[in-house]
Amino acid sequence: MKQYIRRFFYFGIGVFLGSLVVMALFGDRDIQCSYFPNDRVLYDMRKKELVVVPYARCIMECVQFPDSNFVQILKESRVNFSQSEAQADKPCKKYLLHWTDADKSEWDILTLKCEDTLRILSLQSVDHTLDCRCP
Repeated sequence: MKQYIRRFFYFGIGVFLGSLVVMALFGDRDIQCSYFPNDRVLYDMRKKELVVVPYARCIMECVQFPDSNFVQILKESRVNFSQSEAQADKPCKKYLLHWTDADKSEWDILTLKCEDTLRILSLQSVDHTLDCRCP
């Protein structure tokens, strides 16, 4: 019995030291485990610089839509691939994101994903019409 406890002790030390080595070598990597198309597109969008065009900024100010929502949008939204233009031969691809906020309001966000930037082209409420006068 004493021999099994000693073996278990040495095994635990080995696992602990091995875990430290793995964390030291691979700990700073951003590992993505989901390979579904929706998750891959949103993951790629999160790595880009976010730019809001003036039309979308006007709508955001009209409905008091904070910039901090985009963090949640790029994690929780669903990409509507049937209404998106994601052809491989274009340098910039348009994606329509559908997002439901904490108040159960639904939004459609039109984005343009280029090589270095993600542009927010427009926002539209699915639930009700917006009375914003934006150029």
